[in-house]
Amino acid sequence: MGGYLAAMAGFGAYTAPWPRLRGRPLPERPEPWDVVLTSVATFRLSRLLSKASVTSPLRAPFTRYVGPQGPAELHEEAQPETARRPWASW
Repeated sequence: MGGYLAAMAGFGAYTAPWPRLRGRPLPERPEPWDVVLTSVATFRLSRLLSKASVTSPLRAPFTRYVGPQGPAELHEEAQPETARRPWASW
């Protein structure tokens, strides 16, 4: 998991400055193609965050690894409430 976490941090540090460096203003109204592209990108990002093995360090505090589910996907189950919040049983 440490390698995946380092890869995500490196990618984030590399790509974060790009919007500022481009210096182009945002359009007043998005084009229909931009709305479709943003919808597809949102779907893929949510799938990446919820299923991909590379983002497993982000889900580790909340899930328990069960096994592989498909190509580059993991099957994980939610941890019980008390495992996520040990102070809840006090």
